[in-house]
Amino acid sequence: MSERITYQQFLYKHLRDQPGLTTLLESISNAAAGIAEELSRISFTGPADPGTVNLHGESRHHMDQYAETLFLTALSESRACFAVLSEEQTEMIQLTSALSQEAAYIIALDPLDGSSNIDVNIPVGSIFSIYDRFKTASPSHPAAVLQDMDGHIASGYVLYSTTTMIVLALPGLVTGFTLDSANGGFVLSHANIRIPDTGNIYSVNDGNYHDFDRGTQNYIRFCRQQKEFYERPFTARYVGSMVADIHRTLLKGGIFLYPATMALKEGKLRLAYECRPMAYIVEQAGGRASTGSKEILDLPLRSPHQRVPVVIGSEEMVNTAKRLLNACLPVNCEAHV
Repeated sequence: MSERITYQQFLYKHLRDQPGLTTLLESISNAAAGIAEELSRISFTGPADPGTVNLHGESRHHMDQYAETLFLTALSESRACFAVLSEEQTEMIQLTSALSQEAAYIIALDPLDGSSNIDVNIPVGSIFSIYDRFKTASPSHPAAVLQDMDGHIASGYVLYSTTTMIVLALPGLVTGFTLDSANGGFVLSHANIRIPDTGNIYSVNDGNYHDFDRGTQNYIRFCRQQKEFYERPFTARYVGSMVADIHRTLLKGGIFLYPATMALKEGKLRLAYECRPMAYIVEQAGGRASTGSKEILDLPLRSPHQRVPVVIGSEEMVNTAKRLLNACLPVNCEAHV
């Protein structure tokens, strides 16, 4: 039997010179374990209130607030986090722990991605990116370090499903840890994750097909017609929880698209706490992430909840998608900026 390596042991080995970051990542895992436990009891707590919406006008499950509160509490108690940009808040939250002024890190956080799927028992997740606030000339202004990737340290997501997993991306290394519920901790289960160079799974909300621009429609038709060019066709798989769709893509290869539509000309997914962290994870694993015309990690953050289209996955598939997406009519190409 291979050696059992805990999440903490991994962090101490790879981040021994960054104790604050280790503490911060441990606090994230503690919050994730608490969220997983609460989700396991969700059938007994009743369905979400359909009349509740968040600041983006999207349905809000009571677990959204629960998850955010758990993360904020854990991050504050870590004394390593200076501020948090959360999907659930209009502005950045500066934490008030006693050592907050010395805390080096700022987190962009989606506390519970895909929460509209909870009541039908579909996997959901949490997404985060960590930045060093002292990498900017304005460390007292938390938003400054989020403007670009210069201060970025790490990204990750938590998948709450048949098992609960943390996938953590450090420079050049993507690693997965699975929650051992019997012992209450995460254990290394997926070492050095590498996304396949190509795949045969495409993931997109096909119901929006007629609202996509010409280039996106062309690529979807290309995916549908692969049987004409290869021995087997591409397969469509779309969960509707970004973490679940990206996790499958990361492990099996493929491509995930959330394009702009006529109604959402800048896309739906947010750059800071959805697209950037997922792009970083996939690229550190050997994949690629784009808006269709620009690299996700090259985009400056202009506003806390900025939206962008996203095309992410196996390098070969993303490259092919970009060629077809950029063949769209000039009037519609603005949607990919």
